[in-house]
Amino acid sequence: MAYLKVASTGYAIIAQPLQAGASSFCLSLFGTNNCFTSENVYKRWAFISQELLKIGIKVECFASDGDHKLLGAMHSLMFGKNFSKLDWKDWFFASSSSHEYTVIQDALHTANKFRNNLSPSKLFPTGNFTASQAHLRILIKTVSKESHGL
Repeated sequence: MAYLKVASTGYAIIAQPLQAGASSFCLSLFGTNNCFTSENVYKRWAFISQELLKIGIKVECFASDGDHKLLGAMHSLMFGKNFSKLDWKDWFFASSSSHEYTVIQDALHTANKFRNNLSPSKLFPTGNFTASQAHLRILIKTVSKESHGL
């Protein structure tokens, strides 16, 4: 066992059933030295999806924070398996619907990036609405952090 190293990072994969009122649960929990690649993430998602399908569970979506390795896997899923250095910023939100599952960057991390990088003159389209830096300031001042997460 001398060849085994202590993991530097804990990694959790959480499942959220789509049934109303169903609680999320831990699908996988493991330690890592964080030396995996976007291609490893891509393959992990494919494996998880295939294995769950064998027992009648269809994965609808994979979501992540802003980790560049996971964003790279999302980009590769959408635009082809090009795992080379990406020429886009870590601004990536959702995939098209042409794949067997959707990939998204979770809304909390996207909103935080938006809040931290938004200039006063820019608007952020959100569905049928637009948000501005002023909207976010009002939200942060008037709503508890437990509710908005920002």
